[in-house]
Amino acid sequence: MTVLVSDGERYRPVSHYMTKSLSEAMREAAALDRTLGERLKKSIIARLFGRRGRQFVMGLPILAFLKRTIKLREVFGGPAGGKLLRIAWGLARGTKLKDLLRRHTRCHGILRIIVLPFEEPDTVESHRLVECPAAFAYEHPLTRDIRFMPVCAWTIHKDLILRATAKRYGLSAQEEEEEAEAGGASAATRTA
Repeated sequence: MTVLVSDGERYRPVSHYMTKSLSEAMREAAALDRTLGERLKKSIIARLFGRRGRQFVMGLPILAFLKRTIKLREVFGGPAGGKLLRIAWGLARGTKLKDLLRRHTRCHGILRIIVLPFEEPDTVESHRLVECPAAFAYEHPLTRDIRFMPVCAWTIHKDLILRATAKRYGLSAQEEEEEAEAGGASAATRTA
């Protein structure tokens, strides 16, 4: 799937509004998520102020990440400060975010494009794989890197990737049996 963003005149790719590639931004976002998880566990502010404290502890690094990743002048059509304040004020008053973005930014709408190529393992040629414009994003189960695979090749390789993912994150059949036996034994002792 490809996403194009309307600036009011024509549709542009998401990368037009970013300072780095989407894959780089996704890797940085995953790393930020890991560090924020650790920071929340240690934060006194998050513990004292509950949900608002967690929002504050998480909000500042996320805003810094967005400032590094997004071309603010391209999105807002000039200085962003006043328009950001108007958006924040509108959100506080209960206005929908999409209406505020349409009013105060150049991002007026999103066009989702899905390309469904003919997929059969024996007929996928390398030339088409190189030119395949759409890709699936997935987390590699062993290295935990975010990787992309062309839609054309996904059906060929997805079973191996999903098996490895299930093996890493899922319960094995043996663990499930042990849990079932332990649950049955504890139920028998409760009834006796």
